[in-house]
Amino acid sequence: VWPDGLDPLIDHLRDRGMQFGLWVEPEMVNPDSDLFRAHPDWILAVPGRQPVPARHQQVLDLAHPPVSAYLLERLDALLTEHEIGYLKWDHNRDLVDAGRAGPDQRGRPGVRTQTLALYALLDELRRRHPGVEIESCASGGARVDLGILQHTDRVWTSDCNDALERQAIQRWTGVFLPPEL
Repeated sequence: VWPDGLDPLIDHLRDRGMQFGLWVEPEMVNPDSDLFRAHPDWILAVPGRQPVPARHQQVLDLAHPPVSAYLLERLDALLTEHEIGYLKWDHNRDLVDAGRAGPDQRGRPGVRTQTLALYALLDELRRRHPGVEIESCASGGARVDLGILQHTDRVWTSDCNDALERQAIQRWTGVFLPPEL
């Protein structure tokens, strides 16, 4: 898509006084990808079965050290190599059959450890790149909570921008969070 890489696009935007941002979903992996083929054991899964795919994706187990190290390395390189001012960190998949991936943890519950590992990954990225704004986005608000706000700059409850649908999506968000977040 970008035969000369991201830099010409980034330069084009910056020349017009804008910052460049990326929409990322680093916790997800497509089973038809090199990463999944190389490391099928890196996903959250209960032993003996693969979780039902959603959006052609599985979820990487961030609490498995090789996974978090891989994602940190890739995201750090991206932010180091390019002038990126903003990351929209999406999470559009429910954590079903969320068993841990590590050999010593195989099958243990993974949702809490996934969340804590996400916080640690975000904190390290922010430490290395303090000027980058990070927005937590999750379909329907799955990651819009007070905990994530300690690790991101703001939240976005859903990618849907339909005015009528937004009313239902946002209905209860304001009970917990001020609109400016």
